[in-house]
Amino acid sequence: MKNKIIIMIVIMNLIFFSCGCEGDSTTKKDFYGYTTLGGRHIRRIPTIRPYSILSSDEKSWFFHSEIYGDHAFSVETGKVMSIGIIDTCKFVVYSFFTTTNPYYKWAIINASEKTRIEFKTEEEYLAHLSALGVDSVKLYDNLDDLHNEFRYNKILPPEWEQVIKHDKIKKQIQQ
Repeated sequence: MKNKIIIMIVIMNLIFFSCGCEGDSTTKKDFYGYTTLGGRHIRRIPTIRPYSILSSDEKSWFFHSEIYGDHAFSVETGKVMSIGIIDTCKFVVYSFFTTTNPYYKWAIINASEKTRIEFKTEEEYLAHLSALGVDSVKLYDNLDDLHNEFRYNKILPPEWEQVIKHDKIKKQIQQ
């Protein structure tokens, strides 16, 4: 099953990098504006620049770095079950791994530092959140609905709004 996941990720990358498609109604320069890749074959939900989650079917979502490639994270994060934003730099990915001994794993990704901390249990994850001074994080587990709301209405959950504002300010400062 792990080979199946790796093959799916490779195929998604081939489609993304070979077709030259820009996504749907906006250019790729607007990280939070496009919802599909590869001529609409791959569905996309942005998280915190440069990370997003992608799906080529109705069941499986995988973590993706649009700058650094998939190899460092996608294979290691497994099938994304839920995702949530902690602040303008960090988000949570809860994943399922279909190996010979299937298991779940939590990961907190810090986009600005390009780091990831993994937890094997929910208790470890919650203890780390508490150490960060965070009481809880709203996790979104119906990723198909999240994508449809983004694709058809251009709406991401409220937690994303602060991230998008932060991203725009950061880009203005850099210019």
